[in-house]
Amino acid sequence: MTDHQDDEDLDGAIEPYSDEADDFLRARGWLSRRSDTDRGAPDDVWEWPPTQQDPWRAATWVQFTGEVFQIHRAEHKGFFSMSGFQQDVQTFEELAAEIPLVEVWPLTLEKASAEMTKHRHAQEWAKENNTHTRGFAIPEPYASRMNDATSAARAGAITREEAERRTSRALEEAWVAYCCVFYAGTEDGVRDMKRFAAR
Repeated sequence: MTDHQDDEDLDGAIEPYSDEADDFLRARGWLSRRSDTDRGAPDDVWEWPPTQQDPWRAATWVQFTGEVFQIHRAEHKGFFSMSGFQQDVQTFEELAAEIPLVEVWPLTLEKASAEMTKHRHAQEWAKENNTHTRGFAIPEPYASRMNDATSAARAGAITREEAERRTSRALEEAWVAYCCVFYAGTEDGVRDMKRFAAR
């Protein structure tokens, strides 16, 4: 797919689109302005669902202007500098390389990996000891991924083992999203956001 600036949307307006970015981000669970967000913008815009709810004051979103991809990291209610959270990248390749960092904001990849490892160990321990693990709200897009895997297994489209693998992975990623929300409300989280904004 290629980026193009002269396609007409349903209203007849000429807008910049990036099909390559749209395919990539939607596959990762981002919502696209083309069909599934309410954000009004004159170009392609994608939002990261885990940061659309409280305590975020503004969600993480990416906008394609026709020349650059503007990354706007989620802004927590306890921190108010919008300008510090914007980052421009010139190419789709740069965007694709940056997205894993964007999705775990305000955690670093290292902290997110550590949280996922802790969660995995807790799940294994609970299974071995026939007990429950800590409950938490599972946000989108992870809840839908888990439901889709279960439905596909019931329909015979995938094996039960594959459904369990996909469900476990989605649950781990949902845990990291939950940890990001929790971390953003801590002193360390606010400090990290301020440090990022000051770069």
